[in-house]
Amino acid sequence: MEAITAGPDPVELIDIKSSKKSNWTYTTSAPITQPPINMDENTRAHLKNFRNEAAKLCQLYPGTFLSSLPTQKKKIALTFDDGPDCHATTKVLDILEYYNIPATFFVIGQTVDKHREVIYRAIKNGHEIANHSWSHIRPTSVSTSELISEVEKTQAKLQEMGITTKVFRPPYGLITPQQMEALKALGYKAVIWSIDSMDWYTSNPQEIVQCVLSNVHPGAIILMHCAGGYDNRRGTIEALPLIISALKREGYEFVTIQQLINF
Repeated sequence: MEAITAGPDPVELIDIKSSKKSNWTYTTSAPITQPPINMDENTRAHLKNFRNEAAKLCQLYPGTFLSSLPTQKKKIALTFDDGPDCHATTKVLDILEYYNIPATFFVIGQTVDKHREVIYRAIKNGHEIANHSWSHIRPTSVSTSELISEVEKTQAKLQEMGITTKVFRPPYGLITPQQMEALKALGYKAVIWSIDSMDWYTSNPQEIVQCVLSNVHPGAIILMHCAGGYDNRRGTIEALPLIISALKREGYEFVTIQQLINF
């Protein structure tokens, strides 16, 4: 794996095993798990509010606003937001190819034309491409019509490439009920996550691994990122092989969001 290690001085990683105990309960959409790492109080309060608001949306829209999928089979979905780019996204694709597993990439529409070859590579390797809005706006800060315009503009761009998807991940994870009604009317499913790797908060690979493995459960949707960050997601890239290896040892099968929905 040396060929896909980011940076000249990679940190030494500890293989963190997932807990045998789980607080997960089999429901229509599993609760969003609480990250086990230390964080500042503002972030902790923000995430608590996010989990509460997301749980309400899951209850209101059990078939169309999803944080996980209700399966007792050991199926799990790795998802990567904010790409494509020619740095972190390509390294993530290298790792996924090495382990021969699929993932779902939620792409930002305005970056698609610049990195079409990256998207074509992802499709060729069996990955799912899904919608993450045009410009990564915060849905709860804009009108319903503005959000739908962002989603549909990205949809049209993906369709130019032969990609048909009705899977949308709202940037920052939340939408209003009015926005969900509009998305539902257009046939979209809003898919967030039940496990946050916290790679947007910490660049420490060991903490990223811990956030995923300590909360793993059947039907989980794992949030990670494949673009942005001050160091081109070095922590994500170094944590990803450990996460995949540990989940494989525990018997998990990796699937795309659409495969999980269709299961």
